[in-house]
Amino acid sequence: MSRQSFEHRRPLLPEEDIETGADDKLSYGSGKPTSHMQPYGRRLMIVSALLIASILLNISQAWSAQGIGRFRVVTGIRPDESYSPAYDAVEYELRKFSRARWISPWHGPPSDGVDAAWESLYSFGINKIPKSQAAKMLNRTVALPGDEDNYVVALDVFHQLHCLNQVRKALHPDYYPPQEIVNGFDHIDHCVNSIRESLTCSADITPNTWIWNQEKQMAVPRLDNMHMCRNFDKIQEWARAREMTAPWNKTVHVEDDLEYTIIY
Repeated sequence: MSRQSFEHRRPLLPEEDIETGADDKLSYGSGKPTSHMQPYGRRLMIVSALLIASILLNISQAWSAQGIGRFRVVTGIRPDESYSPAYDAVEYELRKFSRARWISPWHGPPSDGVDAAWESLYSFGINKIPKSQAAKMLNRTVALPGDEDNYVVALDVFHQLHCLNQVRKALHPDYYPPQEIVNGFDHIDHCVNSIRESLTCSADITPNTWIWNQEKQMAVPRLDNMHMCRNFDKIQEWARAREMTAPWNKTVHVEDDLEYTIIY
């Protein structure tokens, strides 16, 4: 580490004041200086503090070694710390969004074709990853019973697409059966809030623009702007290659030694 990186850690008082008991300059009350602490006494206090810190550190390490405290404490998250096993699949591309009146395979009234188009977006969304990748994630997941070297994940984009499809179906109650509410859990309400969280988390900051409409003689919004996007085809390929096709017994718990992450 460079010398400059420690500049902010230098003491506020001159070095000679530290050795000569300059703490009397910080006294309160009558204004009379307090008795000077001899250099030996100050050094003794410092050594004692370091000894106590060392003992506490050794105790915490002993707890971790015994499996009593398999926790990882995180006090501040940087973007590069939120690991995803799909990082290697990420490629960026410029993509032009569609116009307001453009009709896609996901548009239109309910039909088998529209249903198939939506389900093709996320139907392979539950995947398995090796333990080495699961250990890097901030969020803990479970191991597969009978295949303990692999762990279960589902990329959130596929969950959000599933939720958006459920909201779409709710718009056509005459065609699709109503969503069942079990134990007070409203699937559609959950999905609306989940999509809200995802949108505000990703927070696309691409500027939408206005253009002059000569016919209407007014400025109108333009939605077919260029966006910097992750290549969704590549992410789908990653998920398909790791799709969990074998049955998964969710009632079996597998003990492991991965850390629990506590985020403050």
